[in-house]
Amino acid sequence: MPYGNLVSFLGWLAGGAGAMVAVAFLAERIPWFQKKSSQTKGLIILGASLVVGLGSYAVVTFVTPAVLAAIQPFFQVAAIIVVGWLASQWGHSFDPLTTTTAAQLVAGTPPPAAK
Repeated sequence: MPYGNLVSFLGWLAGGAGAMVAVAFLAERIPWFQKKSSQTKGLIILGASLVVGLGSYAVVTFVTPAVLAAIQPFFQVAAIIVVGWLASQWGHSFDPLTTTTAAQLVAGTPPPAAK
């Protein structure tokens, strides 16, 4: 996934698979989405992926290069922050202390043993 360049990222989204990956990643984290049936989830992902993919294609096609160039630095900062956040989430998945709640820490309950 190209994350440092706005036009490349929009092209990845417009390619279809990128839109589906991005939409599914975000949707799976929404409690409302989790309550839907498997078939409904699939249709939501399909519809949202079409919107994201076609929208990305429209931006690359119809927005002038000067506007995209003006947006690029802001996109690059946001992309680096998101990639850093994703990396931290991945790292936290290996830390046994991340399963300890604040209430457990206050109560003095020891953290779970490492797996």
